[in-house]
Amino acid sequence: MERLASTPELAEVLISRTVSLAEAPATFAALASGDGTPGKVLVEL
Repeated sequence: MERLASTPELAEVLISRTVSLAEAPATFAALASGDGTPGKVLVEL
């Protein structure tokens, strides 16, 4: 996290999409079933 905090331009490269806490279960279920999302999903709290 320190690296991302010190170089925020990396966020676009590392985080594919941002979802709400309410959307997280469905989002991770879709990832587990192979929805093809590259990179990482960030859950906003």
